[in-house]
Amino acid sequence: MKFLTYRIPLYYFLFVLILVASAFTWLYKQPAKVVERVSEKNNCNVEILRQNRYELTKPVLLVDVAGEEQSFNNLKSNINAYLERQKSAGIIQTASVMFRQQYDGKWFSINPSETYSPGSIMKVVTMICYLKESETNPSVLEKKILLARHFGEIPEQTLTGKSLTPGNYYKVKDLIAQMIIYSDNDAAALLNREVDFNLYAGILKDLDLPVPEKMQLNYEFTAEECSRLLRILYNSTVLQPQSSEFALQLLSQSAFKDGLTKYIDPSVKVAHKFGERSFAGAQQLHETGIFYFKDRPYILTVMTKGTDHLALPAVIADVSEMVYTYLKDGNLAMK
Repeated sequence: MKFLTYRIPLYYFLFVLILVASAFTWLYKQPAKVVERVSEKNNCNVEILRQNRYELTKPVLLVDVAGEEQSFNNLKSNINAYLERQKSAGIIQTASVMFRQQYDGKWFSINPSETYSPGSIMKVVTMICYLKESETNPSVLEKKILLARHFGEIPEQTLTGKSLTPGNYYKVKDLIAQMIIYSDNDAAALLNREVDFNLYAGILKDLDLPVPEKMQLNYEFTAEECSRLLRILYNSTVLQPQSSEFALQLLSQSAFKDGLTKYIDPSVKVAHKFGERSFAGAQQLHETGIFYFKDRPYILTVMTKGTDHLALPAVIADVSEMVYTYLKDGNLAMK
């Protein structure tokens, strides 16, 4: 029985402990995703993005047709020509567009590899984190947080709405509404200060999106990557349906009306979020939205860079009108 009392040297134990800790760290940093490529009988390649957190289940997050839809070539060409004219006129430096029909998955993109700082679009991720936590702990939405002062250190925002009052306590659910409807930076700062960052990072990893450091402000997404944030709400693949419904109802109340929704029939509900960032010599404005158009809902994301932030909303509005007119009338709205 001597083997039961054999003493292991401390340095052996520490060495094994370090190896185990390193292995867990490596696994945590790997993207928690599986991409499957499925070839169907009609030769349509399908890509499936799955969660890879569990041993026996691999939940589906997103399903994509691999190739662009050729029937949208005229629409794509028209939008591309419009953007080139805006670029030649100096109104924009560059722009990207991602369009996807939700009911059949057909899509097209313009300038798909260009990256942008998503800005306030990331408030959608913060909202998802709190709603996810509330599914097991409903009291989190009733928690009150004090706004002691305005947050002067957060990025400046030119597109603002109703603001919070320093010295007041606000429930988390009210801060979420303020953050989404009015894109309020104070509400976002209060929520981000207490958000579960492991959950935040996990959601981005699951979607195969870049994960910023906890206090990092400058990181970049493509238009297609931004679209994923609304797609998981529409499909309810991360949140339970009632939570996704709540999130999309808030997004459909967005106070920003000068971009995607400017020329859209008011009877068409649009769940949308804009984001902006200012850099030396360059401004960025983006917007992503789900258009509940008849029985043919679609997602449109437009991301822009330019020198004059006042000119960028019109570009987003024009692109959105071209898409809407094409789908509504089968015609190309010339811009």
